[in-house]
Amino acid sequence: MASAFETSTTIYVNSFAGLSSTCGSVEELCDGVLLSEIFAQISPQHCSYTILAGDSLAAHRTNLTQLVHSIEDFFASMDKPFTLDHVDLDAISRDHDLGELEKMVEFIVGACVMCADKQKFVQQIMGMSDGKGLMMQYAQAIMQREAAPPRQDEPSIAQAAQDAATEEECVVLKKRVSALESDLELSRDRVGGCNRELEEQRMAMSQVEQENEALRKQLEEQRATLTKENDSLMEQVKEKDDELHDLMSKRRDDNDGGHKQKVVRLENQMEKMVDENDILKSKVKELSKAKEREEKLRAKLEEMNTLKKSMQDTDKLSVERLEALNGVEFERDDLKRQLASLTKEVERYRNESVDAMKQLHEANSAREVAEEELVKMDDFKQKMEDAVERAKYFEEQLEEANEAAETVVVGGG
Repeated sequence: MASAFETSTTIYVNSFAGLSSTCGSVEELCDGVLLSEIFAQISPQHCSYTILAGDSLAAHRTNLTQLVHSIEDFFASMDKPFTLDHVDLDAISRDHDLGELEKMVEFIVGACVMCADKQKFVQQIMGMSDGKGLMMQYAQAIMQREAAPPRQDEPSIAQAAQDAATEEECVVLKKRVSALESDLELSRDRVGGCNRELEEQRMAMSQVEQENEALRKQLEEQRATLTKENDSLMEQVKEKDDELHDLMSKRRDDNDGGHKQKVVRLENQMEKMVDENDILKSKVKELSKAKEREEKLRAKLEEMNTLKKSMQDTDKLSVERLEALNGVEFERDDLKRQLASLTKEVERYRNESVDAMKQLHEANSAREVAEEELVKMDDFKQKMEDAVERAKYFEEQLEEANEAAETVVVGGG
């Protein structure tokens, strides 16, 4: 809850026209810019210095120093040689000390009711919607102040006016601190729950990595075995092709009376070799598919490693936020936003992990369906090729039989 000084001073500053900006809080006065612009309207002849803008502490300190000198010159011209040595300018510019800032505001308000255009500024104070009583107390305190500089620990009259409200503010602040501590404890419990969920995710990820490693080793073994089988099958295919070539040569040279029986036997042998050749081709295709499956699993493993790194980053972020929670200065809204963000990240990484496993399952299902379809298509294609070859073969046999029949007829005649 804002104090009387903060509320009244904000209204007082915003009652001046022609300022470079409006005042949202009294802490914005700690750079000396708005206070210097106000004093330039009160006593232009004593405020001819250049006002420095920016976020530099050195610029803020310079503005406040020049303002103090201008205030001292003004009161010296009014036969009130006040000094502002008791005002800690470093506390104002660096620490935004509102107690020290109040001393500065008190002198500025006193100057506005003692300057040449004091009637205007008094009416301006009286026209304030709230806080004009405190401003008039500031003015009265300066007008009644002796020329001797005050002690460092001397409180302002305005501070005495706030003593009545101090006890109530302390009670409110204690309640607020108690509420914040409760929220902090609740937030720590929630963060602890999030950390437990992250630990479970890490354990699940570790298990997935172990399964992937075992699967990778199994794939390596299968690839080596299939490679050996493929080499052996290729040799067998070559041998079968040689045998088929020999059989075809023998068939063309065979003109015995048992020609048809040999042809049938050769056809059976050819069909058997074709079947064996199909089996060999299917095994070769299985090897190729196993290699493709291995590549896909490697890609999935890379995705899981990326997800692991993301979870490690999230874990690091969670630790940083736990350390930040040790400070009481964090407000409840900040804690809620941090927890909401952390919860969303945990949920997002959990969803990504589930989606990755789902995609892997879908990919395996699609692969199995595709393999079945390819096997069916290969079988159908091979049957068609076999049918065409048999048709050609029977046509050739028919032509040879016709030629043999014509030869027999001619010989008998």
